[in-house]
Amino acid sequence: MPRFLLASLLALTLLSCASPQTSRPNISNDALAQEQRRQSLFVLETRAADFERVYNISERLSRSNAELCSDKTRAIGIRMENLRNYPEDMRAIARDLWGISDQPSINWVGEGTPAQLAGIRERDQILAVNGREIRKGNRSVSQAHDAIRDALRDGPVALQLLRGTENISVSVSPVEVCAYQVVLVDADEVNAAADGNSIILNRGMLRFAESDEELALIIGHELAHNAMGHIDSMKQNAAVGAIAGGVVDVLFALGGVNTNGAFSDAGGDIGRRMFSQDFESEADYVGIYFMARSGYETEGVETFWRRMAAENPEGIRFAYTHPNYAERF
Repeated sequence: MPRFLLASLLALTLLSCASPQTSRPNISNDALAQEQRRQSLFVLETRAADFERVYNISERLSRSNAELCSDKTRAIGIRMENLRNYPEDMRAIARDLWGISDQPSINWVGEGTPAQLAGIRERDQILAVNGREIRKGNRSVSQAHDAIRDALRDGPVALQLLRGTENISVSVSPVEVCAYQVVLVDADEVNAAADGNSIILNRGMLRFAESDEELALIIGHELAHNAMGHIDSMKQNAAVGAIAGGVVDVLFALGGVNTNGAFSDAGGDIGRRMFSQDFESEADYVGIYFMARSGYETEGVETFWRRMAAENPEGIRFAYTHPNYAERF
């Protein structure tokens, strides 16, 4: 019975719904497949350009300001991937475009980094690190990361590379950088954040920032949050506020009233927001200082905040956790 009713409902719907008035053009399967491939290639090339832009800016800021970061690490200036980093429907195209496989492939070499100065190129494949073989497979990139990290503790890193059909041996001396990974997220919102360990950048920010200087302004701001310990300070303030609120919860409980931790939650929220505008102002100021130390032109970059004001006019005069746009300009 239910199947009969469902079939009847479907038939009634098809008969009742409005339909297009013109004929749909016929598209051959070959033409469709060709355009799907072109669009897939465009996606891969666009994403690669986005990553290169973000990594170049973040690495330059990180390397130039390492002495001012409390958390530092040693690096040679490369990023790696293999075929397994791509969705299954993109793997054949990525293999045709870049020749990558299950062996770690270098997909980014930073400008002016030790890797570039040593002659390492994008799409070189890593076969061994300090004599430690890197095997093909799902974990080959993590194997290479671990091997390079271990090698960095002892000084120069010896890499055995495959470039086309040629085996190449390279020795790279690392430099000190700020130890904050930059993560690019597929989100349209014009936003960026720091969590104390990483810098999170929405792809929407890449489209909004009109120049590398504007993007350096934003990444420098988030780098400053991490370098100045703002996230830990906000967590500490939240804990202090929660403790103060908890005292009030206890006093109510002694009077026979169960607040379900309402004052503790409210106190934590108040503490978390305490000095938040001051932290943001400091990150703006220190972030511009980081830019200048990295050789970026800072004059004119303030117009970024005028365009942000166009996105959200209320922010010209009013703000809550951040300074208003006029002040940030």
